[in-house]
Amino acid sequence: MHLFKIEPGFIDNGRITVEKDDLIHIKKVLRKGAGDLLYFTDSRNIYKARIEKIESRRIICLITEKKEITAPGTVALDLYIALIQFSRFEQMLNDATQLGVRAIYPVRTEYTQNYAIPPDKFKRWEKIIQEAANQSFNPVPPILDQRVRELDQTSQTGKTKILLYPQAEESLKQVLSRSTDREISLYIGPEAGFSPKEMEWARSRQFHTARLPGLIMRAETAVVSAISSILFYFN
Repeated sequence: MHLFKIEPGFIDNGRITVEKDDLIHIKKVLRKGAGDLLYFTDSRNIYKARIEKIESRRIICLITEKKEITAPGTVALDLYIALIQFSRFEQMLNDATQLGVRAIYPVRTEYTQNYAIPPDKFKRWEKIIQEAANQSFNPVPPILDQRVRELDQTSQTGKTKILLYPQAEESLKQVLSRSTDREISLYIGPEAGFSPKEMEWARSRQFHTARLPGLIMRAETAVVSAISSILFYFN
C-alpha cells in the first residue's frame, strides 16, 4: 500500500487529480489501472479513491472514503543528527521518517567531517523524506530543518533531552524510566562521537546521556535502534 501526498488544489468535487511524478509512479511502477484503489493525504485527511480515468498527463480518481488524521498519541521525537557521508545520512532520513519522528535537524559537531553541501541537497533530502512517508503510510512526514546548525546553536525542542554516548553510565531504558515526558530531543553524533567540550555543553544544559545495549553502532544503526527503543518503551 502506498500513500501519495496531494495538495488541496488537486481535490475538487469529490475527485482527485494526479499529475507529474506521481502519475508516472502510479502508471509505470505500481502498474495501476482503471478501477484500482489509491490512497492520498493532504496532511489533514486520508482519502481512499478509485481510479476513474488514466490520461496521458493526468489520472482522475473518485474519492470513496475520507478519514480525518488524528494524533498518534505516542511520543513526539525530534532527531538531531550529525552529518555523515551523504549516502548514509540519506538512509537515516529514510529510516527516521518510516519510524515516525516529528522533525529532523542536521547538526555539525566538532568531529563532523567538513562536508560541502550542494545547493540542491536539501531539496533531494525533502524528496527522500516524502517518498519514505508515502511508502510507510505516514501522512505527516517529519519537518526537515533547512540549514545545518552547530551543536551549540540547536534549540532542544523536546522537554527531555537525550544525547547518545557509548560510555554513558545509564542505558537509554534507564533514562526513559525516569521521565514521564513524551516530547523528546534525541542527539546522535558522528562516528567519532561527541568531543569532551560538547559533552560538557550538554551536561550544562541538563541533557541526559545514555548508551544503547550491545556493541558500539554506526550512526545510521544507532538511529534505528534508539528510535525503535523509545517507541517500544512508550507503547
